[in-house]
Order: sequence, then C-alpha cells, then structure tokens
Amino acid sequence: MRLKADLVLLLVAVLWGSAFAAQRAAGLLGSVYVFNAARFLVAALIRLPFAARSRVTRAQALWMCGAGAVLFTAGALQQAGLKTTTAANAGFLTSLYVVLVPLGMFVGWKDRSHALSSMAVALAASARTCFPRGHNFMSSQAICWS
Repeated sequence: MRLKADLVLLLVAVLWGSAFAAQRAAGLLGSVYVFNAARFLVAALIRLPFAARSRVTRAQALWMCGAGAVLFTAGALQQAGLKTTTAANAGFLTSLYVVLVPLGMFVGWKDRSHALSSMAVALAASARTCFPRGHNFMSSQAICWS
C-alpha cells in the first residue's frame, strides 16, 4: 500500500512539474491572458455538467466570482513570470504557496501553526532572497495561490 501511495505521489509530481515546461512553451507563443482564458474555459466546460445539478445562492456566487478572480490573477502572474524565468525556478517559486498558507492563516484568522511551519516560512523567505529581481511575478503569484 505504501508503494502505491509513493508511486501516485511521484506521478503527481511529474505531471505538476512537466506542466511548467508546457506552460512556458505555450506562454512564449502568445499572450498571457489568452492562454489563461483558454485554460479557464476548458475548466469551465468540464465543470458545466456538474454545475447544472447544484444549487448556488447569490452569496455563494459572489464568493465564487471573487475566488475565480484571484485564481485568474495568480494564473496570469504565473504565465507572465514564466516568460522571464526558467520552468524550474517557476516551479520552486510557485511551491512557496505551500508555506505561505500557514502565514496567511495566522494573519487572517489568528490560527497558530506548528513550529515547523514557522521554520518553513522563514526558510522559504530566505530562499526567495536568492533569486534576482526579475522573479517578482512568480513571487506575487505564489501569494495569490495561497
């Protein structure tokens, strides 16, 4: 069972990592917003059959639109950042959202995280300083993803 879990995790990492190379190649061919809009359109078309079955209140719809706007902004910043950096750096900087979530939970909800989470945030912040200034898009999108 453990081997199966490890193999699935490896598969997810390979797919996630290879997506950056594909996104970089696609982003160099056209506009950041065209690629992002196409990506969101495909996702919406896949989601459409399930949306017909669910009831959504007006308040929920407003929250969903806000979340969609933040995700679109994160995707656009990520695509813009991919034009100025390598796929490997983009993958690392995007993964910063994993350690930014505990920080956001503390700031927004006063939720205290484990000491290891705090150390991970500090380590990620110090690693971010190793990158040149041109990676600001990538750092901004990590904040949006979190």
